[in-house]
Amino acid sequence: MALAAQVENPVALLPVDHNGLALELPSVASGGALSAEGQLVLGIGTRANNAAAGVTTYPVDGTGEFTTTLAGATYGAFLDTGSNGLFFGSPTTALPECASPDTGWYCPSATETFSAVNAGATGSPTGTVSFQIGDFEALLSSNNNAFPDLGGSGDTNFDWGLPFHFGRKVYVGLEGQSSPLGTGPFFAY
Repeated sequence: MALAAQVENPVALLPVDHNGLALELPSVASGGALSAEGQLVLGIGTRANNAAAGVTTYPVDGTGEFTTTLAGATYGAFLDTGSNGLFFGSPTTALPECASPDTGWYCPSATETFSAVNAGATGSPTGTVSFQIGDFEALLSSNNNAFPDLGGSGDTNFDWGLPFHFGRKVYVGLEGQSSPLGTGPFFAY
């Protein structure tokens, strides 16, 4: 999008606690939960409630991406709370897609567990992330609304959507802003 059409992150415009934010969501068991409530905390390392420790900082490039490697395939990757699933091209184990009208979602016969390696945009640091993908149709037939194991097909990017955030405190460092975790832009978890 053209720079003139972009909107600045409103956190950067705050008079204090404007170097980033943290999103903390509870763990959700495989198969989902009726709901999940968490916290959005402004600032990183500026107050007692936003102190950051025990996390790894992943620098991102100018488009907000780091890399994810899964089953030998490397993707440009990003964290995204606006997507309700994890979206990526099917790994070499070939996750089956659901039948119409749910094409684009994964429907394995049993929940599958994967391990991917995330790396900062510069190639380091690296860290392993385990995740699960369940049967979209079975999950949606429940009364639940929050799913840690919902996934669908993507393109050349790996979209670490909302399921990635369950059970984690994820920090977002804003571009050009310094914090105890480094100078943004970065993700840390």
